[in-house]
Amino acid sequence: MHYGCGVIVVEPYFARGAKVHKLLTKNTYIYNNSTSFVYGVRNYSTSNIGKLDPDFVSGFIDAEGSFTTVVYYKDRWCVNSVFKISLHVKDVELLKSIQAFFGGVGRITVSESANYRVERIDDLVNCIIPHLDKYPLISKKKVDYELFKRIVFMMKDKLHLTEGGLQEIINIKASMNKGVSEEILAEFPNTTPVDKPIVKEPVVTDIRPNWLAGFTSGDGCFYLYAEKDSKYRSGYRVKLRFNICQHSRDKSLLECIKSYLDCGNVLESSRGEINFDVHKFSDNYEKICSFFSKYPIHGVKALDFNDWKSVAEIVKSKGHLTKEGIEKILKIKLSMNKSRESY
Repeated sequence: MHYGCGVIVVEPYFARGAKVHKLLTKNTYIYNNSTSFVYGVRNYSTSNIGKLDPDFVSGFIDAEGSFTTVVYYKDRWCVNSVFKISLHVKDVELLKSIQAFFGGVGRITVSESANYRVERIDDLVNCIIPHLDKYPLISKKKVDYELFKRIVFMMKDKLHLTEGGLQEIINIKASMNKGVSEEILAEFPNTTPVDKPIVKEPVVTDIRPNWLAGFTSGDGCFYLYAEKDSKYRSGYRVKLRFNICQHSRDKSLLECIKSYLDCGNVLESSRGEINFDVHKFSDNYEKICSFFSKYPIHGVKALDFNDWKSVAEIVKSKGHLTKEGIEKILKIKLSMNKSRESY
């Protein structure tokens, strides 16, 4: 199959969730005047996302994007650089919106996950890189992006086809992500990792509201707890929690987000992860709900935020203290996050 700009390729998908183990009803997608079939997407309606804000796109890439370069041998040594976003299949509509934002470049494949890939050098040079230079990343992912960009421009100049250029690309790759494999090191024993670019620590003024909406659409979570507690008239205690979890290297970023939103705490988990948590109801209601109502989350996570916000409204009006209110909250909780079956 030919993969051109704006192509979506859909492969058979088998749901592997706790509740679904069989092949589900297939739905038909019409995309770029061609028909494809996607399996396992139940009640998935076309989104009304519309045109995405540029900062939202950069924030989402900061959360979910990746920049990789692969060196492999196929009659000769080859180099392939790929910008990629991988999501659950239920968020294919968001990927289509991101692809549309970038003018249709790249391709989307759907199998057990939905993947948006851009690997044509011209598309990377003319679309992806100019965008990220104008609307920059804030997390430590920017280090890999800067190294990736160096490789892409070397490939544009055909330097990967020269012995010296190929070695320099491998030197750069050795400082990216997980570095290079033992097999590559054996073939290129003179590999010396380059110095990583110095990326300044973020400050509060680096946080842009739509960037934060995009970042949260990728890495944010809206939790709802309804715990039995006889101290309450309804028999339940209801709690809301907003969370963003990151690798420890991005602790300063979460501290900036905390200051920007003026609420919550930043703590390290027992697994070494860094969490920005907001537990206080007044902060969740007055700051978190208000912020993301003004700067929208997109994708399936927007449904979780809307449900979470609905519960916040019930709690604000003291409805959680009544039997009727608790029944409504419990019903909402059963369809949120990983329990959601309809999109």
